[in-house]
Formats: sequence, C-alpha cells, structure tokens
Amino acid sequence: IDMLYFPIAIHDQSNDGTTDIQVIYERLAIRDATWCKPRRVSEYHVMDGSDMIRNLFLGSFDNTHEQTDFYETYWLPLERLHQRTDDTTSRKEEESLKDVLSAFLVHEVSKLDEKQYTPIPTAISTTVIGGSLYRNFEAWMTYDYHHSSTTMRATPEDHTRDVGRKLLEFARSRLTRV
Repeated sequence: IDMLYFPIAIHDQSNDGTTDIQVIYERLAIRDATWCKPRRVSEYHVMDGSDMIRNLFLGSFDNTHEQTDFYETYWLPLERLHQRTDDTTSRKEEESLKDVLSAFLVHEVSKLDEKQYTPIPTAISTTVIGGSLYRNFEAWMTYDYHHSSTTMRATPEDHTRDVGRKLLEFARSRLTRV
C-alpha cells in the first residue's frame, strides 16, 4: 500500500496551503500524474479541468451535508446531462462536460469589463493540473465573488450555490438548443 502524507497543522498558523482542501486536491492530482500513472490508458483517469472545478465547488463548503447537497442538486444533474451508457463514449462524455464548462466560462467572462478582468495567459495555465479551463474558472469565480452585485452580501457558500445553479441552467439551455 502506498501512502501519501500531507501534514495538516491548523494550530501553527502556517501559510503553506495544507489547510486548503483545494491545494490538497491539486497536490494529489500532481502526484497521480507524476508518480502513479499506470502504463495503460484504460487503467486510470487523469484529473482534468472538470474534476478540479468539481473539487473547487465542493471545497467551498465547510460541512459534508452542504457538500452533498450541492453535489446532488447541481453537479450530479450536470454530469448526468452528459452521461452515456457504454464505455466507448466516455471520452466524448468528458469532452461534453468540458465543453459546457468552457462555454459557460466564456459566457460569464463576456459580461465583464475587459479592463477589470483578464484571464490567466494560456502559456502559464496549461502547465498546471486542470489546465487553462480550471485556472481561468477559478480566477473568474474569485473575481465574480468579489465584484458581482448579487454576491456583495453573500457568503462563499451562497455564491457557490448561485454559480452551480447558473451553470446547470446554462447546460440545460445548451442541450435544448441542440
């Protein structure tokens, strides 16, 4: 059995990211991509931008009940919109979810003032786990939380629910147009 040890010290006020669940997800993804990658593609699933975005959403909640509620209310229905019944379409399924996430991000960023918000350069964001999709989604979500008029008085959890609701509505509207 291989074990990966991340010391988590919440009492010493260290600022090394060990108390940030998203940093831990990223470190696990880097470990998997670097040291644990099986020899055959059929034996593993690389954490991609959609996985990291899901973890970003779920990591926004302090308790398991709220995480489960968000997952069942917003994320699971989103995944099911793109679910297939056989293994031959699994890559298409993943691409569809990534396509929806990318289109949603483009849609939301298009509403912003270009002088105030600039996406992360592709050359920088493609060298990290989750790629440009995850890094730009994370940057947009942070920007939206701090600048959106609807979230000025909202908690981070409320903002995450609002983004989840908008994302699911966006995905459903895309499917009805196709």
